[in-house]
Amino acid sequence: MTSTTEPGTTPAGTGHKLGAPGDLFHLPDLVTCGPGRPAQVSHSPLDGSLVGAVPVCTPDDVAAAVESARAAQREWAAVPLRERRAVVGRFHALLLQREAEILDLVQAESGKSRLNAFEELADAALTAAYYRRTAGRFLRPARRTGRLRA
Repeated sequence: MTSTTEPGTTPAGTGHKLGAPGDLFHLPDLVTCGPGRPAQVSHSPLDGSLVGAVPVCTPDDVAAAVESARAAQREWAAVPLRERRAVVGRFHALLLQREAEILDLVQAESGKSRLNAFEELADAALTAAYYRRTAGRFLRPARRTGRLRA
């Protein structure tokens, strides 16, 4: 993995304070890619200020990320439903607790109005709440009949 921002530094012009609970500049560190990848910077369409930078990945990086996701899914599937619901519930709660920060980021990255940014947050929060509530129905084994009759 590669980092596009030195730990403890603030990219110029962002106004963000690293180390604060809302710090998002560590997120590029979570991108699966080889070392030394060049960075693609993102500027706000609102004022041209630097929003952040992410590494430019290769097809091999994407294949590694897919394999990592497949392994994580196998582990996730083994987690009891009660624990999975709790994780999704925590995600939902964090979305709502960090609403202002998320809206600021969506606006900075996309230039959307506050209302349109809220629509994105609301969609994610409502989807998380829905799947937390209905997970048991979707994840229990079900027998399906085929289309062909014998």
